[in-house]
Amino acid sequence: MRIPIEGGSAVSLASGNIYGSRYSPDGKQVAFFVDDTDKGTIATINAADGSRLKSFDLAPGGSINYNDYSLLHWSADGRALTYPLLVGGEMNLWSQPISGGPPRQITHFHDRILAYDWSPDGKRLAITRARSSSDVVLISNFR
Repeated sequence: MRIPIEGGSAVSLASGNIYGSRYSPDGKQVAFFVDDTDKGTIATINAADGSRLKSFDLAPGGSINYNDYSLLHWSADGRALTYPLLVGGEMNLWSQPISGGPPRQITHFHDRILAYDWSPDGKRLAITRARSSSDVVLISNFR
């Protein structure tokens, strides 16, 4: 939905199962995850009229968790979208060029990404990561 800051009627720009929408740095496009295929998709639309511009399949072999939908980000220059992808118990960031082509893995961690953001100039990346582990404990003859 787009709602004018001055007030007025809301305008629906997209419909369906969409999550994690983000405006591009220039404000001309909106990107979001689309949950309507088995593979998962990222789509971009025109921010003015909602027309679909492009769709990209997520990198093969991974998935997006509901909690991670908010982690879709535009690069500072607006040339790529970055997102976390979970493969097994490992989560890494991938970059999808807006011009097309395959996504590229940009981190190589063995744990999960909780949050991340690009510096304003796009040269640095701040990441919050977490590793979860558990042990099984057997208690016998407990009275």
